Amino acid sequence: MRSKNLFLQWALFACLVLIGTAIGTSLGWMGYVVNGDPTHITLVTLAVFVCSTLYLGRLSWRLTNGGDAKVIAHKLSTGWFASSVCVTLGLLGTVVGYFVMMQGVPGTGEDVAEQLVHQIRAGMGTVLVNTIVGAICGLLIEVQSHFIEQAAKRAMLEDEP
Repeated sequence: MRSKNLFLQWALFACLVLIGTAIGTSLGWMGYVVNGDPTHITLVTLAVFVCSTLYLGRLSWRLTNGGDAKVIAHKLSTGWFASSVCVTLGLLGTVVGYFVMMQGVPGTGEDVAEQLVHQIRAGMGTVLVNTIVGAICGLLIEVQSHFIEQAAKRAMLEDEP
């Protein structure tokens, strides 16, 4: 019987992510993620991150409970794909944020400068939030996938005659 180390590592990782989320929320960062991105692409990125983390936790549980390491290693490609999706969504949000900033500002006179500053601020919020959330979520999924992949390789070596 395989040890439960892999699942315990994943559970510790998930708890640390939850603690980090709680600290970030108490500092007001989560409000900035929700309100700083009018496109809400970051929410899609976060949803991909949560779903893939739960999926990877399920894979680690199955591997520690004697699941077929080859099948789990094959299913792990979903985790690597989710990491790419998070990074790509972050880049997409960055491009959308720059597009929002480059939109023409209607009006003339003194109002133009104020509208321009507001528009740049809204666009930069989208750019920064999407870039940071996409990169962090992608990295965290890659870390989880790496640990599961290494455990699956070790399990395949143990199963060889």
